[in-house]
Amino acid sequence: MRRFRLFTYAALVPLALVLSACSRGCSCSCGHGGAGAGAGQEVADAKPPRVPSEASRNEYVARCGKCHGADGTGNGPSAAQYKTKPQDFTSRDFQRGITDDEIRAMVLKGGKASGKSGLMPAYPDLARRRETLEDMVAIVRDFGPK
Repeated sequence: MRRFRLFTYAALVPLALVLSACSRGCSCSCGHGGAGAGAGQEVADAKPPRVPSEASRNEYVARCGKCHGADGTGNGPSAAQYKTKPQDFTSRDFQRGITDDEIRAMVLKGGKASGKSGLMPAYPDLARRRETLEDMVAIVRDFGPK
């Protein structure tokens, strides 16, 4: 019995250490993103990723791709003419530092209204086309690191 207890503690201590590191925010591959305690529940409750329609993807290329590029790197055909490079959506820092609501606001109100470059146009017509707007958010998120 004593040997069983020792074995149990020997197995649980490393597990506790790993979990405590994850709860403080780490870069492990457990899927919680270093979000802290309860993160496993968030992952379990997460909605499946949205799959944008082909029409929305084409609209992204037409509206956003000129500057941000079809691949989201900020190297679209018009990007070279600007002093400030358009946002690179593939950047981990960008993806972590912006909420979906902020992306929606930027699309609808433009860069200047969102505290970014005034060169980014607003697309207020998408407020009446919620599915397309949500697809645009998903497209921007899809460019993020996997």
